[in-house]
Amino acid sequence: MNHDLRTLNRLFEVAIRHGLVADNPVRRVERPQEEEPETDYFEAEELGEILATVRARDPFRGDVVELLATTGLRRAELVRLRTKDVNLRTDTLFVVGKRRSESIPLAPDAVEILKRLIHRARGMARDEIVTLAELRQTFRVARSWVGDDRLHPHAMRHTYATTLVRSGAPLHVVQRLMRVRTV
Repeated sequence: MNHDLRTLNRLFEVAIRHGLVADNPVRRVERPQEEEPETDYFEAEELGEILATVRARDPFRGDVVELLATTGLRRAELVRLRTKDVNLRTDTLFVVGKRRSESIPLAPDAVEILKRLIHRARGMARDEIVTLAELRQTFRVARSWVGDDRLHPHAMRHTYATTLVRSGAPLHVVQRLMRVRTV
């Protein structure tokens, strides 16, 4: 509802600037308090069970899920990722993000996963590490194998952020690794 009120408010403000109306009635509407949406993330034990289940049925799909959980990549960032974006000498990943592109450090587990995914991509004579179709299919089948509808790419991003915060990472470090403006 608040989203609708914000949209109407902007509409009336534009109409006032253009002389189409004299008043914005939305300013007088009392906005209800919105509850914080529940964030989907997985505790370490849950994530371990998910990865074991998925990896046992399909190692590639297990790697995709774990890569998202150990890097915090957005879905679009993973799909844009090319083999040339991975620097195995410096253990960094060049991420083409929403607003800017930057290099992020990789944890040892993520490096090993990326080695396998790059090997797979090169064996298929392509530069894409994971296609959008593969990502969608991975999470579709993984949800059915695990039996948890919360399992989706963005939940892996939230899992990564939660893990960082709980491990004591300073918030400015979390903000940089997550590539967000605010935490």
